Amino acid sequence: MKARITAVMTLGLMQSLLVAEAQQSDSLKPNSSYQCNDDMTLTVVRCAQQNGQEYCEFKLEQKGKLAFQGLAPKEKVAAAAKSCRTQAVQATSQFPRTMAEPGRSFNPSYLNEMPAVDFVKREIQGKDSTDTLARQIAVFNKLTSVISSFRLAANRYDLTQDEQKIAGKYSLTDGSIPGSRDALKALFHGISAATRKRGQDMASGASSS
Repeated sequence: MKARITAVMTLGLMQSLLVAEAQQSDSLKPNSSYQCNDDMTLTVVRCAQQNGQEYCEFKLEQKGKLAFQGLAPKEKVAAAAKSCRTQAVQATSQFPRTMAEPGRSFNPSYLNEMPAVDFVKREIQGKDSTDTLARQIAVFNKLTSVISSFRLAANRYDLTQDEQKIAGKYSLTDGSIPGSRDALKALFHGISAATRKRGQDMASGASSS
């Protein structure tokens, strides 16, 4: 019973986080990203005063690739960000938020309330493509653990067919996040390179002393 309560609370928390992510503030913040239509992402890099007016540096990326980078008055960048948020809300209303399918109910029924894969990918966005990927991976992993928690709460050793189906959709191995493997390789390569450089710096410091 305790395990089931924990699973329900975790699922509710995950849904609340997704909604909070979708209902972000209208204020323009540096290092913030806004998902637009056509796989476009607007990222506000930083804002600063110039000649008595505030300007913001921004960049547009399409499918993780830089499409445009520039500088514009803050109010114009804010208007573009607001337009992106409007597009995102409209897109969200056109697509399902949960895994529920018309005319049928999953077994167990809690699966009907699990967030849809596309909903997670639309709502969970980071400051760039790598950060977005990391956030989405964390959410999908957590959702998979929620399914395991419900299995344990029901004192079952195996997942039901529907649980296997939903867990499979959340799994990165089914290609649910396009380009995830390449992005992860690049991410880990960057971490390894940074680690090697720190090691070299430490070795140089030790030899000089």
